[in-house]
Amino acid sequence: MRLFLVLFVADMLGRSLISVTPFADEWGDELGIDDVPKLVPRDRDSLRSRVSSLAAFFDPRSAGNSAKVDARARQRLKTIVTWAGFRLAFVEGLVGIDQDWPMFSPDIATESRHGRFELLYRDGTQLEVRSSTDPEDLTDFTRFLDEKRLQASEAAISDADALLGYCNMLSHRHPKSPSGAVLEYIVVSIVEYAHPPPGVEPGEFLEAQNDPANQRIDRDLWYFDASTGQGRLLIGQSGESGESRAGI
Repeated sequence: MRLFLVLFVADMLGRSLISVTPFADEWGDELGIDDVPKLVPRDRDSLRSRVSSLAAFFDPRSAGNSAKVDARARQRLKTIVTWAGFRLAFVEGLVGIDQDWPMFSPDIATESRHGRFELLYRDGTQLEVRSSTDPEDLTDFTRFLDEKRLQASEAAISDADALLGYCNMLSHRHPKSPSGAVLEYIVVSIVEYAHPPPGVEPGEFLEAQNDPANQRIDRDLWYFDASTGQGRLLIGQSGESGESRAGI
């Protein structure tokens, strides 16, 4: 117990000091340091490959693999801080003690966005999978002791690495169709629900959005290739150009 408390306090102090630097927003991209272990392609997926990827992630020598790192003292300090910050954040997320700063909240939300995933199999079968934050009935659902799954679902539509990991998880949970066909692609869309404004009956307002005809959906924004474990942007997100769904 004492050892745990010592490590916990050391993590709090270390992360608090590191968080005052722009390691996550600027230095990570500048130095080319990964913030999560590299994803193992499905054709080479094994326990040994996963352990090797995790070991490489925690190898301090990996911080010096970037060609962007030079020998100057300031650059070495930035490299150490960035490498340590990403590793501490990763471990905190695994054990459930990740630190956040929710004190300064934004205005009350008027809408929410949720990922929706369409799994495409080799025999033409399609399976729609909703994220944990996207219930079938907006007026009748519960989410008890489901915090981590909800956090993963929320992160999947705002963070590229989280989306890649979420699709990789789905590809392992639904690898084949009922007829045994292999999963080929996952196409990601985002559905947007409006929150009840003042002066309206909340139940009726939300129930109306259960009808797909009343849902605002940005379709085919991103897709995941299950055979390679890689994703790619499709046309339709923030005006960025990608390839159309027909090009999958």
